[in-house]
Amino acid sequence: MKELSEAIAYIRSRTDLRPKTAVVLGSGLGHLATKLNNKVVIDCSKVPHYPVPQVEGHAGQLIFGELPPSRSGRASPILAFVGRPHYYESGEIDRVTFPVQLAAGLGVKNMILTNAAGGVSRWLSPGDLMLITGQINLMLTSSKSPSELRTPTRVYDPSLLSLARGVAQREGLTLKEGVYCAVAGPSYETAAEIQMIWRLGGDAVGMSTVHEAMTARRLGMRVLGISLITNLATGLTSEPMSHEDVIRVARTARKKFEKLLTRILLFMSW
Repeated sequence: MKELSEAIAYIRSRTDLRPKTAVVLGSGLGHLATKLNNKVVIDCSKVPHYPVPQVEGHAGQLIFGELPPSRSGRASPILAFVGRPHYYESGEIDRVTFPVQLAAGLGVKNMILTNAAGGVSRWLSPGDLMLITGQINLMLTSSKSPSELRTPTRVYDPSLLSLARGVAQREGLTLKEGVYCAVAGPSYETAAEIQMIWRLGGDAVGMSTVHEAMTARRLGMRVLGISLITNLATGLTSEPMSHEDVIRVARTARKKFEKLLTRILLFMSW
C-alpha cells in the first residue's frame, strides 16, 4: 500500500485530470494514445515502484489526455497505459496488476483491456477484432491468496459488451466474439497445446489480460476486453511464429482497432 500511495502521489503531482476510464494498449496498439488532446505523458520509469515493460511494442508510458468533445460538448479525460508488464518478465503477479491497482487508486471506474492474441478457433483470422466474452487462466497462478479469493461470476461487464457490439454495428466493423486463454509464456504454444486450449473452450491465446481483468473486477471496476488477432496459432499454419509478425499485423489493423475503441470511449462518456 505504501508503494501504491507513493506512485499515486507522484502522478497527482503531474496532472489534475481525473479520468473515470482507463485503457491498456497491448502489443503494437499504442498509437491510439497519440490522438488524445491536452496530453500529459509520464514515463513509467519515473513513477515510483512502477514495473517498466521490457517487451517490444510496449512503450511503457502512462498518458493522460482527453478525447475530442462528445455530443455533450465535453471533452472526456482518459488514462492510457501504453504497454503492460507481463508475468514472464518478473514471475510476480503483483507487478502485473500494479497498473490496475494504480488506476483504481486514481478513481478509474471502467477498465478496457486490449491485447494481441493468436487465433485458436478456425473462424478467426489475422487482423480480426475479437470481443472477449470470457477467459481461461492457464498461467496456473493467482493474484490473491486462497483466503482472499472472491471470484466474480462475470468478469466482463454485460453492459459494456452490449455497447461494443452496438458500436461495431453502427460503424460497419466486424467484431467477432470468443474466450481468451492466457498462458505464462514467453513462448508460442505447441500444436498439441493449441489443441488442448481449443478443447477447453479457448478461442484465442496470449500471455496477458486475465490477472488484470480479475483484479479490476475485484476492485469494483467494469471491465471490457478486446483482442486483435495477429496470427494463427501453431498447428493452424505452417508459418513460424514471431513477435515481429505480431507487431506488423497490429500496425496493419490499427485503423479499424482505433475506430472501434475511440467510438466505444466516446459512447462511454455520454
